[in-house]
Amino acid sequence: IPSAGCILAAADAYHAMTEPRPYRPALSPTQAAGQLRGEVRSGRLAADAADAVLTAAGQRRAKRRAGPAGLTPREVEVLTLIARGASTRQAAHTLGITAKTAETHIERIYAKTGASTRSTATLFAMGTACSTPSNPSICRANPGRRWPPAIRTVACRPT
Repeated sequence: IPSAGCILAAADAYHAMTEPRPYRPALSPTQAAGQLRGEVRSGRLAADAADAVLTAAGQRRAKRRAGPAGLTPREVEVLTLIARGASTRQAAHTLGITAKTAETHIERIYAKTGASTRSTATLFAMGTACSTPSNPSICRANPGRRWPPAIRTVACRPT
């Protein structure tokens, strides 16, 4: 989904929350901001889009950027790599961390997403913003790196 579409979705959600509905009264701007952030945590809205809408509405920005299900930005990177077929060691090498650190990230991803296998985590990634192509700057920063086949075909494709 293009960024304009993500911003439109977040703006529409925020606006709808601040209007009265037959089944509920209008939410205050603070309550609507909390609800919108909840939508980001659940993976239904993009964090950048929600931040842009909340900033335009005069709300405070979130203190910490969290991905879907409360994943940290590094956990999102690890999830993206393992969802594309990278092993723990390949993900660690790609991100410049140890295999043990990558394994810890994977364990935390499982706990936060309710997954128990890589397949389940991959399905979670496909249903959230994690499934978008990763940052091609990773490829530019390491042009000589040998990428695993699943990553080479998707993550290193120029956008």
